[in-house]
Amino acid sequence: MVTSEIALAPICASYNRTYSDIIPAAIRSETTTTATFGAILEGMFQSTSNKSEMVDVFCPGGNCTFPAYQSLGICHQCEDITNKLSYTRNGSKSDPEGCKSGEDDTYISCVYTLPNELELFGNFVFNSTVGNGAPGPNDVKDNMIFHPSLENINYVMQFTSIKSPGPSVGYATATQCMLYYCVHKYEGKSSIGRYTESKEEVPSIISNDAPGQTIFNDGSGVTVTPEYCTRNGSTKLPPYTDDDQCIYNFGGGTGRALFNTIARVVVGAVLKNSATGFSYKSPTMQAMYNNNKTDHSVNDVFKGIANVLTDRMRTSPDICGGFAPGIVSRTEPYMFVVWWWMIYPIFVVAATTLFLVLIMIKTRHHHIWKSSPLALVFSGLYQGEHMQAARILRGKNGPETSTMEDAAMGMRVRLREEGEWDVRHTVGDGTKKNRSSML
Repeated sequence: MVTSEIALAPICASYNRTYSDIIPAAIRSETTTTATFGAILEGMFQSTSNKSEMVDVFCPGGNCTFPAYQSLGICHQCEDITNKLSYTRNGSKSDPEGCKSGEDDTYISCVYTLPNELELFGNFVFNSTVGNGAPGPNDVKDNMIFHPSLENINYVMQFTSIKSPGPSVGYATATQCMLYYCVHKYEGKSSIGRYTESKEEVPSIISNDAPGQTIFNDGSGVTVTPEYCTRNGSTKLPPYTDDDQCIYNFGGGTGRALFNTIARVVVGAVLKNSATGFSYKSPTMQAMYNNNKTDHSVNDVFKGIANVLTDRMRTSPDICGGFAPGIVSRTEPYMFVVWWWMIYPIFVVAATTLFLVLIMIKTRHHHIWKSSPLALVFSGLYQGEHMQAARILRGKNGPETSTMEDAAMGMRVRLREEGEWDVRHTVGDGTKKNRSSML
């Protein structure tokens, strides 16, 4: 049963005010709040967790549905760019096969290089760099895009890494990832207090308020405009008005603050040698490399970071918190009767009642409806020498209860003990007339 109560799911509703998550500092040196930094670390080390089930919703009764709604968030995309690697062996151009160790495990010195000049060589097994699209000393190399699907993304951060299972082994791989602001479309359901939801990225346009400026380059604001807007289960297409509440706004420096904070934990290198094992530039590099395990890739790390940042934006009122309405459902017991199913039992009860009434009418003079002990008392009088009493008790169809009752009205008996207990039929003063069988 649907009630008039309202359920609430958290969303990032920055259309109500400008989204901002920043600790002020000198230009290009801003960072996010400590709570956001903690969420980033959580996402790195728990990248496979499903954070959406951890979102708290307000749901009276525990069973609610939330029609389609949208929220501002962080998205990621990673691509394999290993084909962009170049190989150098002992100062000469080589290939992956030429950089593999020989059968005798002879040390072969190879250098792996991407067009943005990121290198992996010697005892290094991991190296990375980042770019944010803003002009700077290394803007050309740090902001190079190597995969077609990444070219049109207005990103907060572009990340590039080279990873190898061991020093100078020709199985090195390269990855490029993007983090960017996006809009998510959600549909949620809470059942017995547990909330689950589906999430879909809505294609959006990210633009800067200052024409000609690179995204997040200066302090001007940034807007995110989705290709379609979903609120309260309905969808609207552009152009949007202010009342539609579909366009999201960012404060100046917010993108740079996020970039600076994430760069501190994802940029670095990892070394490996036979004597000391792995050496990490920082503890977070252990999450990035993770001993080269294939089940914990760079893509997983950025997926985790995007998820926790999205959930932080949705659940923090001090950033851009808001709520999407839901529908409360309660279970109410009721009885539904299918009357056709009652025909057979009603017929059986009616037929049984009719049968009982007919039997009672037919046998109303047979004394079968009254319990009487006379048959027990007279039982011995059928077998003894007292034939007269036996004849008295015989009816048309043999001994009957009705004749016993009539005979008892004119007969006197006594219960005596003469060695054994018996019933005796007496006449007048009680002289012995007949001795019945023992009781």
